[in-house]
Amino acid sequence: MTASRAQFGQTFDPWGHRILATNYNHAYHEVIDSRYLGRTSALLVSNAIQSISDHGDVSEIFQTTISPDRQLFSGVGVMTSSSGITAYTGGTFPAPFNDSTTFVCESVSNLVHADHLREDGSSFIASRMGRPNKEFLTSTDYWSRPVNMYIGPDGALYVLDYYRKIIEHPEWMSDEAVKDGGLFKGNNMGRIYRVSAVNSEPASWIKGLTLADASTAQLVQYLNHPNSWWRMNAQRLLLDRMDTTAIALLKQLAEDKEAAMGRLHARWTLEGMKQLSSDIITDALKDPVPGNRENAIKLAELHLNDYPGLRDVLIALQNDPNPRVRFQLLCTLGSVDDNRIAEVRKNMLFKDIKDPWIQVAAVSALSLQPESLLAEVIRRFDSNNPAYASLAGRLSEMIAATQPVDKISNLIGRVVDVKSGSTAGWRAPVIEGIANGIKRNDSTVVERLEGDLPVLIRAAFDCPDRTVREAAYHMVTVIGLKDGPLTDYTISRAVAIASDNKNSEEKRAEAFRFIRLKPSEKYVSLIESSAAPESAPFLQKEALKAYDKIKGVQVSQFVLKQWPFMTPEVREVALSTFMEDTARMNLLMGAIEKGEIQKTVIGWGRVSRLMSHEDASIRNRARPIFTRDDDKEVIKSYQTALELKGDTVKGKEVFIQYCIACHQKRDELGIAYGPDMGSVRNWLPKNILANILSPNLSIAAGFDLWELETKSGEKINGLLSSESSSAVTLLVGPGEAKTFNRQDIKTLKALNASAMTEGFAEKISHQEMADLISFLRE
Repeated sequence: MTASRAQFGQTFDPWGHRILATNYNHAYHEVIDSRYLGRTSALLVSNAIQSISDHGDVSEIFQTTISPDRQLFSGVGVMTSSSGITAYTGGTFPAPFNDSTTFVCESVSNLVHADHLREDGSSFIASRMGRPNKEFLTSTDYWSRPVNMYIGPDGALYVLDYYRKIIEHPEWMSDEAVKDGGLFKGNNMGRIYRVSAVNSEPASWIKGLTLADASTAQLVQYLNHPNSWWRMNAQRLLLDRMDTTAIALLKQLAEDKEAAMGRLHARWTLEGMKQLSSDIITDALKDPVPGNRENAIKLAELHLNDYPGLRDVLIALQNDPNPRVRFQLLCTLGSVDDNRIAEVRKNMLFKDIKDPWIQVAAVSALSLQPESLLAEVIRRFDSNNPAYASLAGRLSEMIAATQPVDKISNLIGRVVDVKSGSTAGWRAPVIEGIANGIKRNDSTVVERLEGDLPVLIRAAFDCPDRTVREAAYHMVTVIGLKDGPLTDYTISRAVAIASDNKNSEEKRAEAFRFIRLKPSEKYVSLIESSAAPESAPFLQKEALKAYDKIKGVQVSQFVLKQWPFMTPEVREVALSTFMEDTARMNLLMGAIEKGEIQKTVIGWGRVSRLMSHEDASIRNRARPIFTRDDDKEVIKSYQTALELKGDTVKGKEVFIQYCIACHQKRDELGIAYGPDMGSVRNWLPKNILANILSPNLSIAAGFDLWELETKSGEKINGLLSSESSSAVTLLVGPGEAKTFNRQDIKTLKALNASAMTEGFAEKISHQEMADLISFLRE
C-alpha cells in the first residue's frame, strides 16, 4: 500500500525514491512509507508527500504551439495536464541530463518538461533544466499530445504522443468544441518519439531482445548495467528462475567495490531469494554510497528479529553524514520497542528537528510516549526555531486524540494560564494541537470539555499573547457554544468590544470572530460601520466574515455598494461572501455583466466553481460570462496586424520607444510601474492586441487605477502599491510613490480603469504592432 496517490504518472529514482505527478503539480515526492504512518492511531498525517519544484506547483511553462487549443478550464502558460513523469535512468544521455533528471509530459501545452533533482534533507528540490525560458521538448503542432514516457533498452527516452485535436475532461469543454465534431479527430493516430544522445547507435533492439535466453551468470552481470532497463529486468528474471547457482555470484557482486548499482541489486535479489545473511547486511550498512546505506537499513528492518545484533550496527549510524540515511534509520528504529533505541530516536529528532519529515518519522514510533516527549520539547523550547512549535503542536494533538477527558482538561488548565501573563511560545501550538486532537477523540470527549470553556473564552479575550488568543478561540469553536448564559455573556462582551472605538482595531477585529459564531441581523449596523473604508483592512475583513454568516443577500448588496472603495486585500474576502448560496452568486454575475465588477478579479478558483456548479442555472449563466470573447469588436479594425508576420528585433525597438517608461519584460528593460509584459508571453496574439487597443478591457490584478481624496480636498490618482492599518501608498507615476496617513484620507476608491490611457495604437503602424506582439510573445 502506498502513502500517496497520483493521477497518471509515477517513477522511481535509482535508489527507490518515489516521485509522482498530478495535472497541476508536476513533481512531488512520497517521503514516508505508509507502513510507518500506520504504526500508531494517535498520529494523523494527511499528506505523506512534499512538493519539490522550486519553480512552483502550478509551474510556468514555455509553449511554442502555433494557435494553441483553449478549452473552458485550460490554463495559460502553466502546467495543467502533467503526466507520465519519468526519472531518466538510461545511462546514455550527456550531462547534466544523465543523472538525477526527471521528465514530465504536458499534453495540453504540447511539450515535455525536464527537472534536475538535488537532495534537500529527507526529500528533494526539483529545478528547471535547459536553456532559460525553454522546455526540453516542444511542438508547434497543437495536436501533439505527449502523455507518457519510457526508458528503452538502448537508453533512449521514448515519448508517447497521443496525437488528438482535443484532449480535455468532458466537463471542461465548451459546447462549441463538442458540436464542432473535433472530439474524436485523431483517434486513429498516435506517434512514438525516440529521444537519444547525439551520435547514438540506431535502435536495433526493436528487431528483438534475447535477455530471456541469457545465462544466470550473464543476468547477474546485468545487475550493474548503467541502464536501469537491464538491471530491473535481469533482477526480475533471476527471481523468476530462483537458480541457486546465482547465490555465490550475487554475494560476490554484493561486495564489489566498483559496482555501486550492482551491490544494490545483488542485495535485494538475495533478499528475494531468502539468502541475505547478517554479514551481508552489516557490510551493506557500512557501504560508502549513501543510497546503498539507506537501502541496507530497509533490508535490516526486515531481519531485526532474525538477527538481533543488527540493532547495534543501526545505532552506530545515528550520526551518519547523509540526512536521508538518518531519516530512514529513524523510520526503521520506530518499529523497535527498546529503551536504548528510544533514547537514540530522541537524540536524532532534536538533531534534525528542523526537518518536518524527521518529526513525522520520530512521532510515528510504535512505543512513543508523547506526554514525556512533549515535556522535553517544552523544556528545550526555542521560540526562534519554528520547528519546536510544530513538534509541540503535533505531540499535543496525539495526546488529545487518545487520552481520556480528565487528562486533556488537566493539560488545558496548565497551558491556558491568563493570570500569569506568560507569553511562552509553546502555549499557542499546544492549544492548537489539543483543539485538533479532540476532533479525533471519542465524540463524548468534546461534550465533556464544555467545563473548560470559561477559561478558554477568558484567554481568547484577555491573554496578552495574540497567538494564544487565536488558539483559544479555535478550541472554543471546536467545543462549540451552546445557547445559555455563558454564550450570552460571550457574545455581549464581543459586541461591546467591537462597538467601542476606544479599543484597538486588532481587539475589535478579534471580537467579530465571536460575533460570527452567533450571527444575527441586529448586528448589521455595527458590522457595516466596521467594514467601512476608514477602518483598517483586517477589521474590514473580520466584519465582512461576520456579515457573511447572516443569511440572505444583504451582505452581497453591501459589498456591491462598497466595492469601489474596497482595496484588493478586502475585496478578496468580499468576493468569498458571494459564494455561499446561488442568490448571492447571481448578484455577483449580474454585477459582472453590468461592468460593476471586472471578471478578471474573480479568481480562478471562484470562476471554476461557478462554471462547474451543480446548479445548472448557475453553470449556464457563468460559462458565457467567463468565456465571452470581448476582444472581437475591439480588434476588428486592426485585424491586419494579426495577419502580418512580426519581427521580434524590430518589436523590441518599438517596446523601447513606447513602453519602457511604464513596463518591464521579465524584469528586464524599463520601469516596473505597469504589469510586467513577460506575463503575456502565452497569450494569443488577438488577446494581446485587444488589451493594447483597449487597456480597460482586462485590467491585471493590482494594476487598476485608484483615486485618493484627502480631507484637505486634494485628489490623487495612482496604483495602490501597499497599505497598512495606518497608511496607504500610491504609485502616482513610474518610479514615483506617495504615502498618505489614513487619518488624512477622506475617500479611497477604485476607478475601474487602467493607468494606461487609450490611443496607443494611433502612435504605431500595423506592422509595428505585429512586431511588438511578436516581441512580447518571444
